[in-house]
Amino acid sequence: MTPGYNPPMTPPLYQHQIDDLAFILKTPRVLQFSDAGTGKTRTAIEAIQARKNEGRTLVLCPKSIMEPTWAKDLKTFSPDLTYSLAYAENRTEAFDTDTNVVIMNHDGVTWLHNMIKEHKTPLLSNFCQLIVDESTAFKNQCRRSESIIYLKQFFKYRMLLTGTPYTNSLTDIWRQALIADDGERLGNSFFKFRATICEGKQLGNGITVWRDREGMEPIVYHLLKDICIRHKLEDCIDIPPNTTQEISYTLNKKHRALYTKMESEALIEIGTGKITALNAAILANKLLQIASGAVYDTYGTYHLLDTDRYELLRDLAEARPQCIIAFHWKHQKDQLLKLLPNAKVIDGSVSITDRNDHVANFQAGLIPQLLIHPQSGAHGLTLTAGHATLWASPTYSSEQFVQFNRRIYRAGQQKKTETLLVSAKNTIEEVVYAKLQGKLTKMHNILSLFEQL
Repeated sequence: MTPGYNPPMTPPLYQHQIDDLAFILKTPRVLQFSDAGTGKTRTAIEAIQARKNEGRTLVLCPKSIMEPTWAKDLKTFSPDLTYSLAYAENRTEAFDTDTNVVIMNHDGVTWLHNMIKEHKTPLLSNFCQLIVDESTAFKNQCRRSESIIYLKQFFKYRMLLTGTPYTNSLTDIWRQALIADDGERLGNSFFKFRATICEGKQLGNGITVWRDREGMEPIVYHLLKDICIRHKLEDCIDIPPNTTQEISYTLNKKHRALYTKMESEALIEIGTGKITALNAAILANKLLQIASGAVYDTYGTYHLLDTDRYELLRDLAEARPQCIIAFHWKHQKDQLLKLLPNAKVIDGSVSITDRNDHVANFQAGLIPQLLIHPQSGAHGLTLTAGHATLWASPTYSSEQFVQFNRRIYRAGQQKKTETLLVSAKNTIEEVVYAKLQGKLTKMHNILSLFEQL
């Protein structure tokens, strides 16, 4: 060490993190449902530190945050802990390396399942703890859910982390609870659980739609409360307020005519041919595209219809010192980059190195705007230099919406922030935002019960 050099001190835990750690260390199976930005990762790392002599820990998380969040935070908060990153090309090596922690993406569990069950490889023989970050990745029936349900037996301690455990239905919670407690609280049968808390409605095409029965939230709460942690961000961290504002504008006459034609006839004509919608789902998607200023043909090529929205977004962005902008489609990214030439992008095409550089430069005040696709940036980013979050168009996903908004509104934020929702008047975008608000209200109903613990 260089003479006279004093390494930076590890920041102390907040009081709620101290309380959470005590709860975790006496509770082998934990559902950590606190808001994004409350420091769940830090508390989990403290649990890894406390249990390191009992065995290794497997962390499952989105690929996009394996290194930028988990590896970085391990180095920051517990530098004596060793870790290996298990990417697709080096998973066996990562498990064979003698480290305290193995960090792997969610889909890696199917590989791990196959290695242990089919190839009889004892890869988990010296593990004691499983931490599943953003555990809603396992809420539905799929291969990786089947795999983790098999693998859970190898872990004495299990902790699932998400700030949005329940985004569509109470059934979202069932598999997460099963992974934690082997079905002790909500049962081992998804179909029995669903039949208890939901009502089925038969549609004319033979499909059954299941909706939560009224008053089920308190019942699920009482079943899970002894293994749950839940903190609302504002209740445990002193943070300036965030306000949400809807920014509506009117489509110009030409744009409105195209939207109305697609809405009424499921067809519009553009210079290269016709764009049609063959069913209700496709029609809804085409209407969202058209409202946002473009439409995509069968080859995935977009045809720009209008730029009014992006000029509005430019004005909103430039009126604020720093902001992040959520976009969904390529045309949105392209138009915003034309109008905001100093902006940088975080999406699936950006390398981890560039992603980390963009975050660091944004935090240092060197980048005025970050254009971020929610699938790539709704988790694991701390962007507290930002003053505002702008949504270029609405999303159906309440999980992405909540998580994305927490990139700037989180621990470390020292100024008032705002969330701006841009939409075109009298279009499907207003319907999507209304449905989104309904999902958020339902999610709040049960989470507010856990906040009383």
